[in-house]
Formats: sequence, structure tokens, C-alpha cells
Amino acid sequence: MSGCSVRRRCAALAGGLAVFLQSPLAAVACPNCYASSDTHVLHTYYFSAFMLTLLPFVIVGGILLVAKSLRRQAPPYRGERAADENAVPAPQ
Repeated sequence: MSGCSVRRRCAALAGGLAVFLQSPLAAVACPNCYASSDTHVLHTYYFSAFMLTLLPFVIVGGILLVAKSLRRQAPPYRGERAADENAVPAPQ
């Protein structure tokens, strides 16, 4: 024998057979199988695809909204520089 017990071989065979027998059920659940879907399922699928299409735009819009909000809360920039010993004072 090659080192594997008969029990392990039977368990592996049973597991493979179970996966093989369950695969047709997964194919029925595919959203591209329009023939087996009623109109409510199709409308729900189209709505979810539409919402996922809008998701990147919502994320970018949210980032821009937060940036705009933070910019409004920031103190205004006055363009003043710190006093420097070598700076020439402006004439008045």
C-alpha cells in the first residue's frame, strides 16, 4: 500500500462526489440564468448592479465633501511670512 488508509481514500472519494453532486445547484443560482428567474429576481439583480455602478461616484463625492468641509473649517491663509532679521521692511 502507498501509505493512505482505505478509510481516507473512501472519505476523499465521498467528499469529491458530494462536491460534484452539489455543483448543479450552484449553477441554478447564477444571475445570468434568466430562464429560471422570475421578473422580481431580475429587477432585484438589475437594481443591485445599478447600485454597484454608482458606488465609485458616491465614494469620490464623499471624499470631496469631507475635503470641502475641512477646508471651510481651516483658518484662512493670509500669505504672511514670519519676521526675518534679513528682511527689508516695506516702505510706508
